[in-house]
Amino acid sequence: MEHDPHTSFIVAAYVVAAVVIVTMIVTILADHRALKKSLKRFGARESDRG
Repeated sequence: MEHDPHTSFIVAAYVVAAVVIVTMIVTILADHRALKKSLKRFGARESDRG
């Protein structure tokens, strides 16, 4: 099997794409957890008022 001269570029592109997607997923999950925590605190404050 002969190596295509562009194989390393293709593999690198897939690796970069995978890293970007995983980073986006981790960021979204972290933001979701932070928002849930903030909303829980906000709900607790609102229920104390009344």
